[in-house]
Amino acid sequence: MLVVEYGGELEASAQCNEKDERLTQLETELTILSKQLQATATKPNDFDAGDEINSIRTENSVLKERLTAYEMQLEELQSKQYAEMADIKEEKRVLMIELSALKSSKMGVLAQCEEKNKRVAQLESELSLSSKQLQTTIAELEILTLKTVNMQEASQTEKSVFQERLSAQMLQLEELYAKQYDAATITEKENVMRI
Repeated sequence: MLVVEYGGELEASAQCNEKDERLTQLETELTILSKQLQATATKPNDFDAGDEINSIRTENSVLKERLTAYEMQLEELQSKQYAEMADIKEEKRVLMIELSALKSSKMGVLAQCEEKNKRVAQLESELSLSSKQLQTTIAELEILTLKTVNMQEASQTEKSVFQERLSAQMLQLEELYAKQYDAATITEKENVMRI
């Protein structure tokens, strides 16, 4: 909309320039006619009368009519120029209002962008901190997992050792039971033989 109105303002300015040139031309012609009228009016009264005087009067009448017509054209052009200048001023006022509104809108958009930039920077900082915390937690979990695995392996090894020792003790116990049983059997036989 601003581009169209600005183009209209340029066109109106061009038209005003053309009318200025036309006004200058008319004013020049009016000046020439006025001089001609003055020269005609100041001719000696004792100039040859007759057709020459009538011719001069006719010329004066024609010049006056032309002068009147030019004055009317000049007034019309001036009226149009004033009206167009008023329109241009009004368009300029509207453009200034719209420009002010655009500037205000632009300032609002810039303020919103600034707020968003601050929010983005804040979120990036929080994200970086959270990422570091996550990396630290993962490292701690890896260490804890490794310790747990080592403890499990150690416990499994210890369990195997205990199982081996238990098996060995059970074998020793069975051997001891067997020896005691044999000894008891022999003792019983000896007692029977003594009887």
